[in-house]
Amino acid sequence: MPVDIAFMDVGQGDCTMLHFWDPGNPAGDVSVLVDCGSTKSGSVTGDLVRKRVRDYLAETGDKLHYLILSHPDIDHYNLVSKVLGDGADDPKLDVEIDHVLYTGQPTNYGKASSATPSRFVYHLLTNSAKISTTTAAPLTNVPVQAAMPATLGTPLVDHGGAKLYLIAAHAMAGGAPAAKKAKTGGRAKTPAEDANANSIVLYLEGKTASGKCQKVFLMADATVDTETAIAAVFKPGTGDPFARKTQTWLKLGHHGSDTSSGDTWIKRLMPDGVFISSDCKSFNGTGTPRAKVIRDVSTWSPEVAKDRVPAHGYVAFEKESGQPNFGKFFSTNTKGAICTSLYSYTYDSKKNLESSEGWYWYLAIDDPANGGAGSFKITSA
Repeated sequence: MPVDIAFMDVGQGDCTMLHFWDPGNPAGDVSVLVDCGSTKSGSVTGDLVRKRVRDYLAETGDKLHYLILSHPDIDHYNLVSKVLGDGADDPKLDVEIDHVLYTGQPTNYGKASSATPSRFVYHLLTNSAKISTTTAAPLTNVPVQAAMPATLGTPLVDHGGAKLYLIAAHAMAGGAPAAKKAKTGGRAKTPAEDANANSIVLYLEGKTASGKCQKVFLMADATVDTETAIAAVFKPGTGDPFARKTQTWLKLGHHGSDTSSGDTWIKRLMPDGVFISSDCKSFNGTGTPRAKVIRDVSTWSPEVAKDRVPAHGYVAFEKESGQPNFGKFFSTNTKGAICTSLYSYTYDSKKNLESSEGWYWYLAIDDPANGGAGSFKITSA
């Protein structure tokens, strides 16, 4: 059955909606929200994100089948109360949720005394009755702290041949981080202490028909360490479940940072296109996505640079000395499936930010209107 994937523009953050739908049975539609947060431009983008998510939920009777919180970084969860709450100053959950999956500890997300966005998620994970509009808890099932799988196992969603699998969570030895930021005494964090490396990673496999199959990987903030851990469980070679069949689509890990998307992982998946949630936020004088990461991915998987979508802009940060645009964000045009949520970024004569523009990317797979099982279509708005 068809699946629509919406990569939403939340600014510097992450929010992805998956809508599994059945043209012959709308009552059987399934909705999955993966992360919902922002640390730059969220005040601008939040209302539209709420509207888009609610439009999808209207197709499922205001039911969200899965809320997946990939890891406890605030830019992945601080819009949950705005998008799934009732809009009050002290918001209550007004959406029915079947399942919640998360990594880390509930206290990594907040506590009872935290500001509204963090307090809301803390109560969601520990005692959802506190954010309920009724005396009944608004969750069908108790939230589950996700664990690293040993096999593909049973998919989270199996909808008419389209299957969504969890392929990583707490992938590093040592499991969930005990604190929001590991107290390391000045040393570098180990992978086990890194919430990014312990992110939930999802694999969507479209319906297979006549040997054709679309594949989508949602990496959250997973790092190269996570990619290595996935490969240790799901080994490459003969019978590789992740091997490219028709097209493979990759949401780049960690907003296109150089902590992620290693050559071994990219050469294994051979993606046809990449999606990147990003804004023009500066991190100690740098930004994401890194231009070198995009160049490397396009080299390791040449399919990325092929003409697949109308000419469009994408934005990256150039960190490599000697390259044009060194030390700043820049925008350029492509017909390849290099799809950043921030697509235009310009400076004034004094090198100050003059303007920036973002948009949503939509990936539709297996849609009968586009050719049925094994087909894809990419659009933006």
